[in-house]
Amino acid sequence: MDQSPEKASTPKRSTNEIDRIRELVVGPQLRQSEQKIGALQKDLERLQRELRQLRSQQSEQNQTLTERLQQQHEELQDSVGDVRNELRQVTAGLDQDKVDRQKLGDLFIELGSHIKDGGAIADVLQSLFEAE
Repeated sequence: MDQSPEKASTPKRSTNEIDRIRELVVGPQLRQSEQKIGALQKDLERLQRELRQLRSQQSEQNQTLTERLQQQHEELQDSVGDVRNELRQVTAGLDQDKVDRQKLGDLFIELGSHIKDGGAIADVLQSLFEAE
């Protein structure tokens, strides 16, 4: 039951021959596929780096926009406050400058009576300015 050296090397030789045939038939396609996979991996790594950079830029822009928005909001609040204060001052001034209807009516009655009695309007106006 001894195997001859020729029979023992046959499976080895046949495996080597199969490998050589496979290399001849499929080898170039495997190398080409490996090259394509390597290129795709490099592209993927490059795209991932670019994506990280874009995310970082977007984060910075968001922060900048948020700060500008807050600043503009504060400026708007200040402007609204200024307008309210000015409106209060104008309203207070109007209240002080407003003529009482009763006094105005009395003044017209007095003016009408004075003119009716033959007096000059200038005299009435003169007496009004002196009264103030």
